[in-house]
Amino acid sequence: MSKSGKPIGEGSAIAGAEIAIMVARKVTFFIVNLLIKIFIRLSSEIAFTTN
Repeated sequence: MSKSGKPIGEGSAIAGAEIAIMVARKVTFFIVNLLIKIFIRLSSEIAFTTN
């Protein structure tokens, strides 16, 4: 993220895209974690009810 003589608009657009990707990764990670927790809870409940 160095200012290498590019126009300010282009630089801010690239920075905005990087921030958007970072946020998207965090959101995806959060959703995946949530789904894994729900899946583990459901599978453990099913295991308890079947036994």
